[in-house]
Amino acid sequence: MMIALRYSLVIEATEDPNFFGFHSPDLQGFTGVGHSVEDCLYKARWGMEEHVEALREQGLPVPPENRHPRVVIENERRSARTAQGQAGVGSPQAGRGNLSGLSCCTPCMFGSLEVKVLRQPDGGEG
Repeated sequence: MMIALRYSLVIEATEDPNFFGFHSPDLQGFTGVGHSVEDCLYKARWGMEEHVEALREQGLPVPPENRHPRVVIENERRSARTAQGQAGVGSPQAGRGNLSGLSCCTPCMFGSLEVKVLRQPDGGEG
């Protein structure tokens, strides 16, 4: 079973293991939060449809669908604001993020999802 998304999705893990942020690099202004990777996938699937419909209703341009959308799961990116100890956008707390405990090929309602852990700038794994 394939993940039925029309646009690429980036899911960011935070230090809180029950909080993930997500956005689409293909669909400007589309963001959300979830309590798990599966929750983010579910919310993104339906949220993207609602976002596109809202763009159409407002007469705004709708980006073309991505023929080969990707789902990337990574640790949240630290901005200058989070580095100073202030909460980042969409994050309940500042921090590097935490993908520990996330299993590869996590079974979910969308089928198997291959999770690739991206390396941190310091060379360590996420």
